Amino acid sequence: MTENNILAMHEALLSSQRGWEEYAGACTNLVWVGTDSYSPRGAAHVGPQSELIADAKTDLLEFIKHDDLPVVAQCAITYAQFETIYPFADGNGRCGRALVHVILRNKRLSCNTTPPVSAGLLHDTESYFEALTLFREGDAAPIARQFAQACRFAVTSGRKLIDDLCEQLDEGRSHLQGVRSDAAVWRVLPNLIAQPIINTRYLQKAVGLSKPQAERAIKTLSERGVVVERTGRQRSVAYEHRGILDVLDEYAAGLRRG
Repeated sequence: MTENNILAMHEALLSSQRGWEEYAGACTNLVWVGTDSYSPRGAAHVGPQSELIADAKTDLLEFIKHDDLPVVAQCAITYAQFETIYPFADGNGRCGRALVHVILRNKRLSCNTTPPVSAGLLHDTESYFEALTLFREGDAAPIARQFAQACRFAVTSGRKLIDDLCEQLDEGRSHLQGVRSDAAVWRVLPNLIAQPIINTRYLQKAVGLSKPQAERAIKTLSERGVVVERTGRQRSVAYEHRGILDVLDEYAAGLRRG
């Protein structure tokens, strides 16, 4: 992980956010949280002066390289320190949480999926902000506990989500029994997990099908009851896998319930 990686990450997060394009991938002057945009007076947190940010980020990047720390604690401290440095005008939280997933992936605690650590972390916002404040006052234990709880939540809820999505795929395969094994529809089915709403244009771009292949795949999926038409418009007709959408909706509702 390098400073350029962080800047690129931030640019990717903010470049499509209307009104923030000029700030994407760029550190700014003094940033603060919790008051108006004119003065830091009364702010909940004031970031360091811009001339101090480079050294603070360098120190943080060196900390991320350590292999002699419990990974969850390392994630917690990295995130809290990034939120303390607060180098960007917006998107610091998102960028910090993305950093956490980089660490989890690099330390091989997550390999094939992205565990929903953020959902667990932000479920109890009062405790979360209190832990951040205590970290800035020199006590890292509360934010480490917050991350440990968030990781437990991520594992439990993430496993159920994967199981439920796999069940939907298995059901789809059963509906497609008898379809030729080399048919394009078999390449489409797994993609419905990432994109449960599809049209021919999407399948051409994401799966690499020709237009006739995409049309045949959607026709097969529709006739077999795997997807249903989402819109009656003649142009840009879309189809959806309602089972997968229901699973994702229920998962999102569960995150809100905690």
